[in-house]
Amino acid sequence: MSQPTPTLAPVYQERLTAPWWWWPFGLLVAGIVAAEIHGGRQGIVSVLPYAICLPLAVAALLQLSRNQIVLTADGLLQVKGARISIGHLAGGTAYDATTSRALLRGADPLAFTAVRPFVGTGLHLEVDDPADDTPYWLVSSRRPEELLTSIAEVRRSLENGR
Repeated sequence: MSQPTPTLAPVYQERLTAPWWWWPFGLLVAGIVAAEIHGGRQGIVSVLPYAICLPLAVAALLQLSRNQIVLTADGLLQVKGARISIGHLAGGTAYDATTSRALLRGADPLAFTAVRPFVGTGLHLEVDDPADDTPYWLVSSRRPEELLTSIAEVRRSLENGR
C-alpha cells in the first residue's frame, strides 16, 4: 500500500483580493445597468435584469479576487494555475506601479502575465528553460521584495540539501 505524499506547507503565500471599495462600486454599477434595462417595465421583466446583473457583478469580483501566489519548500512557484520550478528562474526584479504599466505595454506576447489592476507592485521573473517558450513572468504582488527573498532562501536550501 502506497503512502500519500506529504503536502509541503507554503514558504510564501499571498492572496490578491479586490479592494473592499470595489464591491459597493461594482454592485452600484450593476444596479444602474439593471435599472436601465428594467426601464420601468412591469412583471418578470422588472426583476430579471437585477437577478442577472447583480450576481454577474459578484461573480466578476470573486474572479478578480481568486489570484493566489504560493511558493513551496520544494521550489515550486504557483501563480493563477501556472507552475514553475524556481530552478527554471534565471532571476527576478521587483517593480512599482509606474514600471508595471510600462512593462505591460511592451510585454512579449509569449510572456506569462498574472497582473491585477488593483495591485501596483509586482515581479518580473526571467524564465531559463529551453523547453519553455515563455521568456518571463509578470506577477502582481503586494510584497514583491518578500517574495524575491523567499525564492532566494528556498533556492539556497535546495542547493545546500543536494
